[in-house]
Amino acid sequence: MKCVTTVSYSVVLNGNNGEIFSPSRGLRQCDPLSPFLFLFCGEGLSSLIKLGIRDKVLKGVKASRSGPQISHLLFADDCILFGEATERDAVGTNSEEEVRRTIIRVLGVRSSNDPQRYLGLPNMVGRKKKAAFQILKDRLRQRIDNWSIKCLSQGGKEVFIKAVLQSIPTYSMACFLLPKSLCSELEGIIAKFWWRNNKGKKGIHWCAWKDICVPKEFGGLGFRNLDKFNIALLAKQGWRLITYSNSLLACVLKAKYYPNENFLDAALGNLPSLTWRSIWSAKGILEKGLCWRVGKGDGISVWTDLWVSGNGADRLQNHHRNENIRLVADLIDETRKILQIPLAKSVYEDFQVWGGEPLGKFSVRSAYKLLQESTLIPSNIIQTDTINFYKKLWSLNMPSKIKITVWRISWNYIPTFSNLKMNRVTTVDRCLRCQQDAEDSIHVFRSCPTTKEVWKLLNFAWVLNNNFSECWDWLTWVSTCGTTEQCRTFCCGLWRIWWSRNKLIYEGKKLNSWDITRQINSHISELERVEDRKFSLDATTRFSHAEQRVNVAVSFDAAYDQQTFRSASGLVVYDVGERILASKAVLHSNVASPFAAKAHAGLQAVRLGEQMGFTILDIIGDSKTVIMKCQSGNRDSSNIGALIRDIQATKSNFQEIRFRFIPRTENTCADLIAREMLYKREEFYLEGEIPDSIRRQMEQLSRRTLDREERRKSGAV
Repeated sequence: MKCVTTVSYSVVLNGNNGEIFSPSRGLRQCDPLSPFLFLFCGEGLSSLIKLGIRDKVLKGVKASRSGPQISHLLFADDCILFGEATERDAVGTNSEEEVRRTIIRVLGVRSSNDPQRYLGLPNMVGRKKKAAFQILKDRLRQRIDNWSIKCLSQGGKEVFIKAVLQSIPTYSMACFLLPKSLCSELEGIIAKFWWRNNKGKKGIHWCAWKDICVPKEFGGLGFRNLDKFNIALLAKQGWRLITYSNSLLACVLKAKYYPNENFLDAALGNLPSLTWRSIWSAKGILEKGLCWRVGKGDGISVWTDLWVSGNGADRLQNHHRNENIRLVADLIDETRKILQIPLAKSVYEDFQVWGGEPLGKFSVRSAYKLLQESTLIPSNIIQTDTINFYKKLWSLNMPSKIKITVWRISWNYIPTFSNLKMNRVTTVDRCLRCQQDAEDSIHVFRSCPTTKEVWKLLNFAWVLNNNFSECWDWLTWVSTCGTTEQCRTFCCGLWRIWWSRNKLIYEGKKLNSWDITRQINSHISELERVEDRKFSLDATTRFSHAEQRVNVAVSFDAAYDQQTFRSASGLVVYDVGERILASKAVLHSNVASPFAAKAHAGLQAVRLGEQMGFTILDIIGDSKTVIMKCQSGNRDSSNIGALIRDIQATKSNFQEIRFRFIPRTENTCADLIAREMLYKREEFYLEGEIPDSIRRQMEQLSRRTLDREERRKSGAV
């Protein structure tokens, strides 16, 4: 550090330079060297400690006899030292005060009398695990108390819960398995905040919290189940033990708990630490979600391992040994799926991937989804009307507060007088508007005379057709019969009708049908203006993907037949002047998906460029995912990883090769070749031209484009 000098400042006041001074401490803003000072000092300190360990001046600690020796850990600007509990290595708890002060003065550090927590986590957790994490409840209550509930709509509460409240225990849950009772209490605090309207009032809990945690497409609101989310976060730690087996944590845990086996085969063991017990508890979800990518195949057990696909239902079922088996296909029922597994030209080792993600990399989101699927009610999955209704509801372009209001109406979670009477909150259930019938959901939103008049004024009299006794049946019928725009207007109408009803009860303001209709139309107009503003912004920021071509290019596209699992690759080679040098079509069988068909086409494009002897080449296609995978040099863990591996291996045969994405409108020729040849089931290779049928289609498309441009220009004039 002797080569580093401090910075000096001079303050300019009224045009006059002041005296030059040097600050005594602090980071220097805008100085690129300042952030690296921590790194320099940290590396220097780490090297000195390692030197002391090597010279046996210092001695670290081991978690087990065969485990690695740990002397220090660095976290940002913090350093935790490990050593023997001797007077020579550290100050004990019973050291004299004079000795403490001397060491503190020499080292220039502070003495801490409360080492129970570090980075928000307890250093030591005894038998009272719930008490060790009590601070999480205090943080939740503090965040809730800092907000005024009256200022938050139901949509605002949803965002606040998902973005703020449920993120508070995330760090602790990523490291430790919290007691289930504590998770229930945390969920109880959040549930009270969700259902109550004013501080100090409990509010009516219209349903259990586990029902709200159901995914939105199945009728819930998608809030996290903290117990399952805890397991999903810990599963990520287990995934890192598998994929980063040389990390310090993996080496420490392996030496202590599973020295002669892998993590998935490890037992809990005797007297396990809380860290190991927590990570081990997530082993089950990893066993369910992990699958193999086939390389050599010698590291995979055909019958016990999951290798056919990422679906556990595709695990092979062993047949009886006394059957007369002549072919492998007679032994295995999943022949088609096995044939669809792409194999790379170059040999590589088998490796495990996460089957819950297309890219093969673990994500907490997919692990949590896998945990939820095991506990969902089967009837909810079978009822397609439920899924279709809620998918359409949550996809509508309107504020969240309106969507949540409609969601509450669909489940009858609204405080109509009939529901309040059922919950013994009131004894009167007569509608205040018409004073005729009991106020239940179907009456408020459909049968009340004022409501009927509103629907007629909105030209929505058709929603009053048929007789429905249940609000849910009525809502699903309207959702099925109406267009997207009609459903949005219908939802806004439901929200305004309920809002006007509350105005009458709490403020005594009675709005007639004309006033309610005017407010609905005004709200719809405002939403349309926001959409128009968004579209105009998108139009101004849109740019052309076309680039000035400087190299020979091979464009590729694919067509896929899901019935026969066949695909066709269409390839066109262009020179710098857009002149066609060659065209080609290749057929493929046993292709698993359109995604795999695109990868096959990309591989054929690279091979065609290699066969034609080009050393500088551009590969262009309209599949952004495949293009990005080809650009990357990292190992691809997706189900097309073998094809991407072959593409990456072929790169070395070129002096320069680039992969570029283009929109589909600029890749028409390759697309037409792939579609037509898949239909005809033919392959071809032509030099300097394309098939006549494709040329005619291209000419027709060109004429249509010119006609549209002329009509547009004439309309503008």
